[in-house]
Amino acid sequence: MKALEFKPLDTVYFRSGKDISFGTGRSLFPPPPSVLRGVLRGIFLSENPRFIEAARRGEEEPSLKIKIKGVFVKRGASLLFPLPLDLYHPKESQEQVLKRYILQERKSPSSYPLSHFLLSEEEGEVPWGFLEVGAFRKYLDGEGTLRFIGNEEIFWEEEKIGIRRDFSTRTVEESALFSQVFLRLRENVKFLVWYEGAELPGEGIAKLGADGKPAKFKEGEIEDIPMPRFNRRFKIYLATPAIFKNGWLPSWIGKDYLLEKDGIRARLIAAAVGRPQFFSGWDMSKNEPKRNYRAVPAGSVYYFELLEGSPSLLERVFHGKIISEERAEEGFGLSFVGRA
Repeated sequence: MKALEFKPLDTVYFRSGKDISFGTGRSLFPPPPSVLRGVLRGIFLSENPRFIEAARRGEEEPSLKIKIKGVFVKRGASLLFPLPLDLYHPKESQEQVLKRYILQERKSPSSYPLSHFLLSEEEGEVPWGFLEVGAFRKYLDGEGTLRFIGNEEIFWEEEKIGIRRDFSTRTVEESALFSQVFLRLRENVKFLVWYEGAELPGEGIAKLGADGKPAKFKEGEIEDIPMPRFNRRFKIYLATPAIFKNGWLPSWIGKDYLLEKDGIRARLIAAAVGRPQFFSGWDMSKNEPKRNYRAVPAGSVYYFELLEGSPSLLERVFHGKIISEERAEEGFGLSFVGRA
């Protein structure tokens, strides 16, 4: 596995599956892992132009062998992880601290299907932001109070106004005014991509984002995130969005919320899952949008009770692994195991 770091030289805009032909469009952040795979494929094809025509026709060519193993925001020397949804910010607190929801068994009949709730000790909210890698390790280890980084420490927004044009008549269209909210990253913020499947240059300039703005890239580093020890209960955290066949659940969680995968049996007992996101893309060979996929957002967390299998087996199957059932080669579904 190898790594590249990307530092945008201008604003960036990452599209969602939502049409912004009119109204206001806001950039996604962090970008979908598929965006960075597209960037790596572009770098490979620029270094090997003999494969460009095959790529345009949608034929088999070497850049398709590139597999994304991780996409991260990085601030200074620290990886950043989207805030886990089983943490909350106390409403009365003026500090940027997060507390853990408490896992509590359900005692009475309810339409809620799982055996445990996640409850807060006080009124709170789930903010937007990130955990630095040190805080993320503590989170996986079960520590309760953690400091977080707000989005304003990562980027600021710049709104740009546009109007749609009819290029056949070279005139503007009526009622077609729109705005786009671009992002400008702070000086010490960049993107890190872990990948395999191709030899790429160690530095250069690449196009990044919907508008193809320039970004400098150089070799990056692979960082080890150790899996903590636990007894019978564990949780799976999603560091990138995941596309599962059964909506918020993968197909290997079946009847009675029983997980059965690669020799592991565990029961899903609680979950903190965010609103679905939608991801598409552009099919160069057909010159049309790709199918829109519904994804579980990054930061979602699933709590389990282990029934069969060892922690070492769990580590090989889930920790630092891609578990998305669709578009896994693009980096969707990077997961980490923590103590519940």
